[in-house]
Amino acid sequence: RMELYDDPDSPDIVATFELPGIKTSDLSITVRQGMLSMDVDASQSAQTRKPEARHFPVHELRYGPFRRVVQLPTNADTSCINASLSDGMLSVSWPR
Repeated sequence: RMELYDDPDSPDIVATFELPGIKTSDLSITVRQGMLSMDVDASQSAQTRKPEARHFPVHELRYGPFRRVVQLPTNADTSCINASLSDGMLSVSWPR
C-alpha cells in the first residue's frame, strides 16, 4: 500500500510505501521517463521454507518479486530523489 503526501507548503512531495520485512538489499528504485519504479524481492524466511513448515492453515503472506510503478509529476526534479527504509516503511521524496 502507498500514500502520497503533497502539501503545497512543503518543498518536497513524499510517497510512503508499506514494505514489512523487506531489507534494503531486497529493494531497487529507479526513475525513467517520469516513472518511479520500485522492484522488491520478498523472500520467504528460512523457517517457512523448511519442509515441516509447509502446511499453512492460513496463508495470506505473499512472497517473491513484485514491482510498483508511480507516475511522477511532469515538473518533478528527478535528479534529487531521496529514499529511506525504516521499520518496514519506505519513504521516497523529491522536490517540487
